[in-house]
Amino acid sequence: MVTTRSAQRLRWVLDGPLETAIAVLKQPYHDPDTTPEPYCTLQGNELVWHAVTQAPYTEPKVSSVTVSVTEIDDWEYQWSELHYRHTDPPDGDDDDEDEDDWPSECCGDHADTKLVVKATGEYVTVHDYVSAVHPWLLRKHDELLEALAVLDDEPRISLPAGEHLMVTSVGPDILSVGTKEDWLRDKAKDVYLRFAQFVADSEYVELRNDDDYGPPPGYSGP
Repeated sequence: MVTTRSAQRLRWVLDGPLETAIAVLKQPYHDPDTTPEPYCTLQGNELVWHAVTQAPYTEPKVSSVTVSVTEIDDWEYQWSELHYRHTDPPDGDDDDEDEDDWPSECCGDHADTKLVVKATGEYVTVHDYVSAVHPWLLRKHDELLEALAVLDDEPRISLPAGEHLMVTSVGPDILSVGTKEDWLRDKAKDVYLRFAQFVADSEYVELRNDDDYGPPPGYSGP
């Protein structure tokens, strides 16, 4: 299962309502010479959603997808490594599993969570996905700031004035949340082309020039 090319066109900022948080790139990577299209516009008294909202989020199409965030998935391991043996193990218990819990006694606790996105129709669309995931990520905003800061052993990262966290799709079931600088790096054209080449070389999915999941202009694969 892979993320469709349509789903990769999202410029997703973790701030405010869905209508303004997302814009639609003209291609599945960032191009500073093009202007993103609005995900939603107000025409009269009605909200009109971009056509990409009804595109499938995954190929093949699925009725549900379980989503996790890379930074939160990694948080537990990184955090435990940093705080390992900050306190003594429970008295009289040398079990390895209990040893992994020592840091939580001195430094607080956190949870690794996932979200199940269900289709409102036959399959999960782009709009189904972002409508469920965006408010979920907003609720986890503080946790994400802490997760991003854990390697520096700081309480949380600080963002420049006027900037917000941004969301990148690593795969249908995996998201990455980081700074604008992180997003620009991950959504660079050369990164996208290298990934498209990797997918083709691995024969994970057939790439064709005549459909929505085909390679972008400049692609050098089969």
